Amino acid sequence: MTNLQTALIQFTPLEPYFFGGESTHGSLGADANYFSKSNPYPQQTTLLGTLRNLLRLAGYPFGKHSFSPHNSNLTDFGDLESISPLFLQKIQEDGTVKFFLRQALDRQGDGEPFQIMQHENDEWLLFDGALKFQSAARWQGYKPKTALADEWISRDGERVAPDEIFKTFIRPGIPKQELRKQQESQKREASAPGLFKQELVQLKKGWSFALLAKFDEDVDLLEKLDGATAQLGGEKSIFQISVQLDTRCFEQIFPPEEMFYSGNQPNLPRLVLVSDAEIPEDAWQYIVAAVTETTDFRHLQTFFNNDESRSEVKIGKLSKFQPKGKTVLSKDYPLGKSTKFTLLRRGSVLVCPDAETLDQLVQELSIEPWCTAGFNHFFKYDQTTSKQS
Repeated sequence: MTNLQTALIQFTPLEPYFFGGESTHGSLGADANYFSKSNPYPQQTTLLGTLRNLLRLAGYPFGKHSFSPHNSNLTDFGDLESISPLFLQKIQEDGTVKFFLRQALDRQGDGEPFQIMQHENDEWLLFDGALKFQSAARWQGYKPKTALADEWISRDGERVAPDEIFKTFIRPGIPKQELRKQQESQKREASAPGLFKQELVQLKKGWSFALLAKFDEDVDLLEKLDGATAQLGGEKSIFQISVQLDTRCFEQIFPPEEMFYSGNQPNLPRLVLVSDAEIPEDAWQYIVAAVTETTDFRHLQTFFNNDESRSEVKIGKLSKFQPKGKTVLSKDYPLGKSTKFTLLRRGSVLVCPDAETLDQLVQELSIEPWCTAGFNHFFKYDQTTSKQS
């Protein structure tokens, strides 16, 4: 694919939606419950698969490969070349449009970004906002009793809290006994009826999900994709797809020098993740400090037999059990869940001791097929220059 066109794609939910995850029903085991909570926004692979399917329905090539994190060569997604990280779009009352990224986590409230008071190259100074791996006593400005930043920010500095974007509500309904039968081996008495409860999400008026996507120039995006609808999430909620041709790249919509540290440069070089990211084990050797949150990630994968001539079959039944290896006897080529990945969540901040180490970290994170699918995107902030790459 040589000649490409770029489009700004909006996904607007027309009804409440539900995006599940590893903790949909609480933790595994004894802590599992019947209260399922939706994630506020879809995964990158959900959006990637939706666009590929819309192209397939419009008669364009679907591509030879499924998203396969362990093989950097499997990136043939048909006439869809790549997608950017997910961001948010808001239509103002006056009709103007603004775009938002999740705020960098190295701050609290409206405060300035944390600074590292001291560091030692032979010691990892890790601070995880969710798991509290280590005290952040060496972060100047950090207050232990104050929550980390949890907001979305535009290039002009407007901050919006999640509850001003995502509306959640509870839908009670199905009795427990209808969801899962008691196993005889457990030999326990049936409890009182009780209900399965579900937390759904709805974007507030004027908001939508958005991304930039690159397509083959022969795809008639305005005719085939603009105005289409697609079902997304566990409830198969209807989303309206809007397409606008756009010549900008992601960094032109969100200029790094205007995001996160405008006028308040950090005292050490750092990366801010603008998407969820897979962090290779070797990357941690370049990181002296971090303010992070984690998120679990799985994706649906197709298991093929050893006959490569039939490897383009992509539609199949969801298998209850993941088959071993790639050899499958069934002609259906069943779908199954991938192994679980623990990604760093968008907004996480990774700090390096110097500019050279920062460049090495950049190389470690620039891995395929993650980048093509909109993961592992970041803004680099180097103290030696006011312009960021």
